[in-house]
Amino acid sequence: MRPLGELSYWKATEFHLFALYAGICILKHKDILSKEKYLHYLHFAAALRLLISAQTTDSDMRVCSSLLSTFVTKCSALYGCGFLTYNVHSLIHLPDDFKRFGSLDYVSCFPFESYLGLLKECVHSGYKPLSQVATHAHHMNENLLNMIKMQKDLSAKIICMILMMNAISHQLYRGRISKNTGQHYYPMTALLFPILLLIQQ
Repeated sequence: MRPLGELSYWKATEFHLFALYAGICILKHKDILSKEKYLHYLHFAAALRLLISAQTTDSDMRVCSSLLSTFVTKCSALYGCGFLTYNVHSLIHLPDDFKRFGSLDYVSCFPFESYLGLLKECVHSGYKPLSQVATHAHHMNENLLNMIKMQKDLSAKIICMILMMNAISHQLYRGRISKNTGQHYYPMTALLFPILLLIQQ
């Protein structure tokens, strides 16, 4: 996580880390937040912890709703009416999203944000960016297949396939599955193509 001075450059994952873990320690310092503002922040942090837990009960959700309502209600008194944006108001509805989709980690877009850097490397101009990404994915698939085909004996091919499948499954694990809707969110589906080809051979 980068320092607070570089806040405008933070990625969503850094805000995630700060909101759930680091912020509780860092913001406790009296030079950063007053005691009243720090206690206000703790309402937000505690509610988030409940929303990412897979074992949160209905009772926990009632506590979470109360924490978020208190947080949003006190925002204008502590930070002014300008702080009450649509995003801040939307926090009140997060418990409803939890009931519908499960833990916020199941519907998180962080894996997509992390993969965005790889996609940006595929695009070299503003002309047909989607075509550039598709071409890059095709070349990546070909390289993986060639690496496996170049191995002389069967055991080396199997090892290469296992390594490739481990890399893919690691990326797929980062895409979450909503326990209620069963929808899959795969950031690297293009890498499944080599496996399908290998199975067919």
